[in-house]
Amino acid sequence: MATTSADRDELLAGGTAPKVPEKDDKIARKRTQDADSAASAANRAMQGLAERGEKLNKASERTADMANEAQQFYETARRLREKNEKASKSWFPF
Repeated sequence: MATTSADRDELLAGGTAPKVPEKDDKIARKRTQDADSAASAANRAMQGLAERGEKLNKASERTADMANEAQQFYETARRLREKNEKASKSWFPF
């Protein structure tokens, strides 16, 4: 039996893909948007974490610098006090 053009068109529905109902298309678009939004939120969160980590590192470095400077100040003040104590003893030779 020979296949006619009309039979072929009927079997293949005109050779086009089946149409997706509009409701299903909206659902698919919504899911894509939700996935994009979730990925965007995850990227923003990761970026925020990286920035906070950098700030914490800087704060830690500044804290260490301040501790070193405080130690140096203490040593200088101690030496100055000792020097003044020796000088004051020489003024009063009792």
